[in-house]
Amino acid sequence: GGGALLRGLPEAAEQILSMPVRLGAPHGGLVSAAEELLTPPYATAMGLLLYPSRSEGKSRPEGQARKKPAWKRKLRAFFEDLL
Repeated sequence: GGGALLRGLPEAAEQILSMPVRLGAPHGGLVSAAEELLTPPYATAMGLLLYPSRSEGKSRPEGQARKKPAWKRKLRAFFEDLL
């Protein structure tokens, strides 16, 4: 998230974890997203929006349509309105 942008945090994380660290940003499936939303502060929210699409290709028993809960539809609509 946005805390990753704190000065010196990646270096401190590398030192504490004794492994390479890099800043992550949302990507893939977000072609129409505003550039501001493709930054670390929005990584978690955008990842949560993308997560269901990762399993959409998996088969479901016949007759079981996948309907997103209302809170997911509202959250997605909120971010789409920002575009």
